[in-house]
Amino acid sequence: MKRIALVLAFPFFLAFFSGWNVVYADTVPKIGCVDINIVFEAYDKAKGISKLVKEEKQKNMKEYAGRDEEIKKQNRELVEKTSVLSEEEKEKRRKDIQQKIKELIKFERDCMQREQKPIRKALTEIYKVVQTIGKREKFDLIIGKRDV
Repeated sequence: MKRIALVLAFPFFLAFFSGWNVVYADTVPKIGCVDINIVFEAYDKAKGISKLVKEEKQKNMKEYAGRDEEIKKQNRELVEKTSVLSEEEKEKRRKDIQQKIKELIKFERDCMQREQKPIRKALTEIYKVVQTIGKREKFDLIIGKRDV
């Protein structure tokens, strides 16, 4: 009995897997994958942007180091003179140090934004070109390599 059921079911399975379930080529999505890092490195403006960002970063690091050293110096002075200073003077100096720390954190955040701005601009241009090529070549989806 099992053998008869198997023999009768086999043609249906064969028909299902061999051609009744045809997928046409125009219904299969066309998907592209782009390695943005490679495209960015090949982009003419990228070399200038990388150099500009590197120079900006070096300049910012020097200024950051100077500000950081000034904060450390003021903190050392406060610790050394803690027994000599009045409570009001200690509190004033602590607030001054805290304010400089906040300014240093803001400076660091601003520096990162300034460094990233030209890179973001170039990436925006690259994405527009990739989208244009994708539309021209009729891709349904374009994904970045890092998203795969």
